[in-house]
Amino acid sequence: MRRRIVRMCASPVWSPDGQRIVFRSNRTGLHDLFQSAANGTGHESVLLQSRNAKYPTDWVADCGIVYHTYQRGTGSDIWLVTPDGSKTTPLVQTPFDEMQGQVSPDGQWLAYTSLESGHAEVYVRSLANATARWQVSAGGGTDPRWRGDGRELFFVADDSWIAAVEFDGRGPAAPHRLFQAHLSPPGNPYLSNYDVTADGRRFLLKLPVKDVTSSPLHFVTGWDHRLLGR
Repeated sequence: MRRRIVRMCASPVWSPDGQRIVFRSNRTGLHDLFQSAANGTGHESVLLQSRNAKYPTDWVADCGIVYHTYQRGTGSDIWLVTPDGSKTTPLVQTPFDEMQGQVSPDGQWLAYTSLESGHAEVYVRSLANATARWQVSAGGGTDPRWRGDGRELFFVADDSWIAAVEFDGRGPAAPHRLFQAHLSPPGNPYLSNYDVTADGRRFLLKLPVKDVTSSPLHFVTGWDHRLLGR
């Protein structure tokens, strides 16, 4: 029987000037990073290939593209690759899983999701001083997004509410809820389900066509092991 391989392109991120996009594609097997002109002209080119799948999450002016990828020994880590793909730098690399990195508009802070507490929570840390770090969410959180001025951070709370946290560079305030989003539950590889405009007033949500949180599980019993070829 011939195996059908489905090629896909996903997770696009805009360049700061809006002229280019970087995305992931499995056309070579694993999800590598590719880039192309945002208007579709010209040819797509490979930005980064490695032995592990990569998921782009942000593009930082004059620095490069933020992505997370899996590394044996440290799990999922957050990295930065230069726009020409010539150099990669780890931003957060610990024994715990970290993903969904988002750099603040001033380039000073990194918001991200980590499983270090045993479940997903949102953190903010300084890119210049790793000891300056705070847990932003309480009781679960994923998918951080900065407001355009860097003074507010949005994330998805564990109960699928969009929450917001004021941030002044000295630390985050207490989170407060904005509205319930009914997004798909987070899970590996922790893809983003929404975006927010620079002024923080409008949200673009990727909603499931049905309530995936209450889909039933079906169990079939009485299988003959010979049907499984065992």
